Parts: sequence; structure tokens; C-alpha cells
Amino acid sequence: MSKQRPVLSITAIVGMLIVVAGAGIWTLPSRALAQAAAGKSTENGNPARVITAIQPVEAVPIVYPPEAQAAGIKGKVGLRVRINKDGSVQDIQVLSGPPELVEASLESVSKWRYAPSNSDRVTIVTIVFSPFMHPLLVLREPMRKQPRPSEVPALEPISAVRPVYPPLAKTADVQGKVVLRVTVGEDGSVSDIKVVSGHPLLVKAALVAVQRWRYAPMNKPVLTDVTLDFTLPKGDRADSSVTPPMLIYRPNPSYPQEAKDAKLEGNVVLQVLVAADGTVSDVKVTKSLDKGLDESAVQTVKTWKFLPAVKEGKPVPCKTTVSVNFKHS
Repeated sequence: MSKQRPVLSITAIVGMLIVVAGAGIWTLPSRALAQAAAGKSTENGNPARVITAIQPVEAVPIVYPPEAQAAGIKGKVGLRVRINKDGSVQDIQVLSGPPELVEASLESVSKWRYAPSNSDRVTIVTIVFSPFMHPLLVLREPMRKQPRPSEVPALEPISAVRPVYPPLAKTADVQGKVVLRVTVGEDGSVSDIKVVSGHPLLVKAALVAVQRWRYAPMNKPVLTDVTLDFTLPKGDRADSSVTPPMLIYRPNPSYPQEAKDAKLEGNVVLQVLVAADGTVSDVKVTKSLDKGLDESAVQTVKTWKFLPAVKEGKPVPCKTTVSVNFKHS
């Protein structure tokens, strides 16, 4: 019984510290690790703090993304890290955190090394980003009026490069759409790209690929939107050796006047066969919305173009499911 009293006292003290210090308690368990992991970033005004049960023996510095810091984005990134017996990081699962801060966290933690062990281990790593900046010192670029998606024409590229799925995104099971607003020059080359939306782990791959796309020559520079959907094989029966098709040209469907007057909205879901050349055939409606809208969706999807599915380095036909959205404005 006497040996338990010091433990209870320490627990009570820690509890008091939590009440008094609030969020500040997060920096107490790993002050040495915070300095090692944040490195020069902390010294240069990028105060990223690290909390982890298993401390690494080698920690790559965590860089606070300048754009996120300038925008005042702060918060905690939670990672579940699996460690190999040799101390290397086997995989990382993203538990929580602002997308603007996740990429920087993954990039650093994936390179950490831990002390060797007799078995694999798992630890939870929490990285706290908190920019201590006076708001008057943050200069933000004024918002520019962007055309609505419906006002930006869909352009079909004559040459398109498939983005490489980032390994870190695969490890973290990150999927989703990246939307880019692209300026096509008079010679058909991509002269400017702006990120409209997308997960940070996927954006760079999309940018690298799309900047190499080519379009037909134009009379003058034209804006167009490019949406790339990054997906991973789904289900136990999914063939991991097949890279799924990726949509690269998606003109909007016509909205029948009768459907507009009736204010019909929703999605028409279709199963399509994407041929080895990226064209669409064998379109079947699997979720109907309205006869007129179904017909419009089918006719539109037949004009869509894909980067075809790839197996063993060769394009192959592949069935996939697509959705056409009708929204009354």
C-alpha cells in the first residue's frame, strides 16, 4: 500500500497541471523530442511540437508549411505509426488533422527511425502546429473573382499524362478529387495552373502531370477546369495489378427544360465500359432520376474521355461507375 502513494501523488500533480496549463501540457512530455523533431523550424519561428509515446532516435525536422502559417492555419495532426523491428517506419495512418498540415507531417515522420526491437510496434504521434503571429503582419493576396464552373468550358486534351499516385497517399489510404483551373496558351500548352481544391498529398502529383498536358491550338488563352479523381482498388476482389481509368474530359450534360421547370435535381449513376483508347461505350443506367435526365446523362457520358486502365504496362478495357449531377440553379 505504501508503494502506491507516490504514484497517486504524481497522478494528482499531473491532473492539476492539466487543469492549470490547459493545452500547454502537450509540450511537457516531450520537450527534448520537440526540439529534435522541429529542429531549426522552431528556432526560426515555426513552432511545431511533437508528442509520442515511443521517441525516435533520428527525427527529420518538421517544417511548418509557410502557406498554412501565413493563413493562420493551426491545429493537431494525429498519426498512427507502425514501426518495423529494425526501427524503420512501416506505414502511417492519418487519424486527424487539417489537410494543409498533414502532408508536412507525413513527409517528416515517414523518414524517422526508432531503436531496433524484437517485434513490430505501434505508436501514436501528435504534431501540434500553432503559429504565434500578429494578424497585422500577415499579408494575404486579395481574393480574385473566379469564373463559376459552369462558365469555364471543358476542353479535351490531345495529349495527357497520367499522374503518379503518391506513395504516402497510398500508405495513408488518401483518395479523392483534385480540381485545377488551367490556362491554355495559344499554342495549346499549359501556361498557368491554380489549385481549386484537393488533398495536399494528391495536389503535387496532379500539378506535375497536368503541366505536361497539351491541347489544340487556341486563338487566345482559354481557362478550363481539370478534375482528376485519385482512387485505390476497392474490396477484397479488386485487382491491384490494374490501374483504374481516370477521367480527363468531362463536358457538362444538357439540362432539359421540362426537368428545370419541375426542379428535378440529383445524380444519374451509370456503369460504362472504358475502351483501351479511353473512349466510352456500353453505357447502362444503374440509378435513374428521370427519363429525360437519364437520356441526357447517357449521351453526355458517351463523349467523355479517360486515360484508360493499365495492366502490366498496357492499356486495357475496364468497366467503371460514373455519376452525372443535375442541379437546378
